[in-house]
Amino acid sequence: MTGTNNFKGTYFLGIFRLVVALWVTFYFISQSTAVEPSGLHKIRLISEKEALSPFDDSALVAIDIQLAPHWKTYWRSPGQYGIPLKLAVVESLNVAKIKTLWPAPTRYVDSTFPSLSTIGYKDRLVLPLQLLLNEKNEGAMVVLDVSFGVCFDMCIPVKERIAITLPIGEPESTDDSNLIAEWLSRVASKEVPERFRIAAVSDPESTGNLLIAICYSDSDVQIDVFLEDLQKTSFATPLNFVSQSQNFRLYRATADANLTSKSAGIAPIAGTPITMTFVSEDHIYEHNDFVNHFLPNSKDFCPDSTQ
Repeated sequence: MTGTNNFKGTYFLGIFRLVVALWVTFYFISQSTAVEPSGLHKIRLISEKEALSPFDDSALVAIDIQLAPHWKTYWRSPGQYGIPLKLAVVESLNVAKIKTLWPAPTRYVDSTFPSLSTIGYKDRLVLPLQLLLNEKNEGAMVVLDVSFGVCFDMCIPVKERIAITLPIGEPESTDDSNLIAEWLSRVASKEVPERFRIAAVSDPESTGNLLIAICYSDSDVQIDVFLEDLQKTSFATPLNFVSQSQNFRLYRATADANLTSKSAGIAPIAGTPITMTFVSEDHIYEHNDFVNHFLPNSKDFCPDSTQ
């Protein structure tokens, strides 16, 4: 009888341990998938300073989006299949306006279908925001709804609410100040140096293309130009190099074809506004202009170059 009882005790103890083991395994699997089911690891609203000084008329904060490894999120003009980030102010105190300072993005190329390429950031995006204040010598608070997309093998829309409060006090640097400064250094400058020029030109050979003329004296091999117009034409397809004569470089940008409707992309016509964000290894510039009718002469456009 004692042997039978020992057997039953061992049997039920074994079953109990198995159930516990399965429960623990299930729990940790559930926890791990619940943390980042969409590829989003963490999102927070961070600040450059611990507090505002009585003399501040603005504050620098940033949205810190941390993704699971190899996941991506998108730029303000991400291509036709990307999801651009959007902000909505839910509540604020002493904030007159929010200025978004976009760091330079990266083009993620789909070599099979170039028009499926996207423009954005991998693993992390720290998006600086300048809060313009209504009054000095008053604290500030803002609550934001942030809508954006995250992408790996598939793309998922995400919406999160974040907030920050900045009191009046000692404006000491936060632990995140260096992180914000690093990403702020990647924001395009609108002060273009005299020896740099860029122009978008209608391509006489195709309504779906623009020619991009650049005068650039540095030797950077990795150059990209991101185009934006009022019609939100998608230009995620990589630039094609056409020619170079000393500092004068010519590229062709192609408006993305719509694979669903099987229609070719249409580039903005001459005379329409266009924004060009130039990104090289050492320089990032943003230039607002109009699409030109004719390709400029390389000698006039770039005096140090020859045809």
